[in-house]
Amino acid sequence: MNDKLSITTEEPSFPKLLGIMVPILLLLTKDNNFKLDIKKLNLDRDFENQVQMMRGIKGYFSEDQQVILSKIQDVFDVLNKVNRIRLDKYDGVIQSQSSLAPIDKREKILAEIGRYSDGKNKELIDKVVDTKRNMFKTKNNIENHRQLVQSQSMSTLESIVLFMNCFKPILRDDMNKKVKKVEKVIEALTIPYENM
Repeated sequence: MNDKLSITTEEPSFPKLLGIMVPILLLLTKDNNFKLDIKKLNLDRDFENQVQMMRGIKGYFSEDQQVILSKIQDVFDVLNKVNRIRLDKYDGVIQSQSSLAPIDKREKILAEIGRYSDGKNKELIDKVVDTKRNMFKTKNNIENHRQLVQSQSMSTLESIVLFMNCFKPILRDDMNKKVKKVEKVIEALTIPYENM
């Protein structure tokens, strides 16, 4: 027998029809007179209760009926969101503002967007966030170097080595290799003559 024919001749079960029709009838009637009038759709209603009700009762139905109830729950959820937009009810979703500095907030925003991006966009966002972090590491390293040089007595060569190390976070790998070579040369120059 043709599969398409068997599908079209199959009658929907009564509970399945009832499960779809009852909530739709309730949604489309404003004053319980069961007239199907879209203009009288009661959007003043809080549909969150219906969403919670569907979540609560789904477990007591068969798998097919749970799918239907999930669809009805989604309809209630959409109507709830439409109602929230229409009435501008966003008090519960506003989070307290972070006490972070504006530049740190931007970094957090980019990092969060990067979590949901993919491909080249994610790669670009990750590079931007890493660059910002590396720049601030370098800035902190320079500040720490300045304080260290002021508080301790060290040779000019040692100070130069420490200063070059401040820039490691923002240097490319090939430049970091050159800095290491310069460090080794300076280290060799600072070895006392009698230890050679």
